[in-house]
Amino acid sequence: MNRKKLPKETESKVLLESRRRCCICYGLKRDSEIKKGQIAHLDGNRNNNLIGNLAFLCFSHHDEYDSRPIQSKSLTRTEVKVFRGELTEALAAAFRAPLTLSTATKSGPFWPGLYRWENSNSSAEIEIALNEEGEFRVRGLAFWGTKNPGGPHTGEIDASATEVESKLKIEKGGYVLVLEHSTGKLVGKENQTTSQFGMNVTFNGTYARVPMGADALPQVPLKPFDSEFWPEEGRPIFVARENNLELRSRPASDAPIIALFSVSPGEKVSFRNFRYRTVRPGTVLVKKESVLVGRNLGQTDYVSHANYYEDVGEELSIHLKEGSEFEYLQYRAEGSGFIRWQNIVLDIAYLPWLGVSDEFELVTSPVAQSWIQVERGGSELSGWLLADYALDMIEKEF
Repeated sequence: MNRKKLPKETESKVLLESRRRCCICYGLKRDSEIKKGQIAHLDGNRNNNLIGNLAFLCFSHHDEYDSRPIQSKSLTRTEVKVFRGELTEALAAAFRAPLTLSTATKSGPFWPGLYRWENSNSSAEIEIALNEEGEFRVRGLAFWGTKNPGGPHTGEIDASATEVESKLKIEKGGYVLVLEHSTGKLVGKENQTTSQFGMNVTFNGTYARVPMGADALPQVPLKPFDSEFWPEEGRPIFVARENNLELRSRPASDAPIIALFSVSPGEKVSFRNFRYRTVRPGTVLVKKESVLVGRNLGQTDYVSHANYYEDVGEELSIHLKEGSEFEYLQYRAEGSGFIRWQNIVLDIAYLPWLGVSDEFELVTSPVAQSWIQVERGGSELSGWLLADYALDMIEKEF
């Protein structure tokens, strides 16, 4: 089968969203430096070029992720999606922060830091680092056409720099970029008028420093949400994919392992209870003033069968302003699902952002895990198992 080429507009959107930061580096070590890397297909299917299946990874993590063995304890797809969401939110927070003036010492400019400029359709950022040997390294990204439907044109710098007469000079091939401090700003000047990187992409401009607090891209707190419902109707039937299944004390990846459940691949795995856990809520943008009507389930992070079917809850109309956002928690069934608005969970009968909508835009999809409480010997409860990777769902029973 011929591999589908990743569309240019999709590639550009992934690079713009990640700004060439590796989400695994950020998720594991809070390393937010610009990296050289590749776009990974998280499900391993190189023909699946949907934006939600793609992530920018540095070369080492891309190789590690693609070559992980089935029974390895290395990163799961869900973890990488969570890291990608954390990085996206942290970058958005950093680049929304107010810019500051650059600082200088008595002996000359203080160079290290993250700088950026942007306008309505273009942006550029430059990261300057000083290593232990006293050498400057400059990494930069530039975008033109950030609002183009087909995605932006991009340019990248990754080179050493020389300090000469209170200026930093980057030379690569025939390309030269000179950086200097002027009236509290960082000014970049290229040596040529024609673009080195692609149509209209340039590092020319006046940069302001991104505050140091944003340099670190702080961790965005997670607020998981659990329900006792499998998306869509019916009870799933699972068979084992592996020989030994890790059972945990509760339905969470950080819970202690309390037992190993030995089975044969293809053997049916019975379970008593089920949890669908959203580890990272999705985000819905309100494109124009709207009203959503739903059943109020209260300020909760867990919806059971009892409080869904027995505690009816009052109907609530929420008025949403243009430009506001709310959390999309889970898909339920037949077009319905759960959202969180001002810490209130609502059961919405129809989710318009899953189709074509003039009022709402699905910005990020929720990342969820499926957990089952395994039963052995007919009644003995053995612990909780993450079903997404250890099991295959072969059918549903009604």
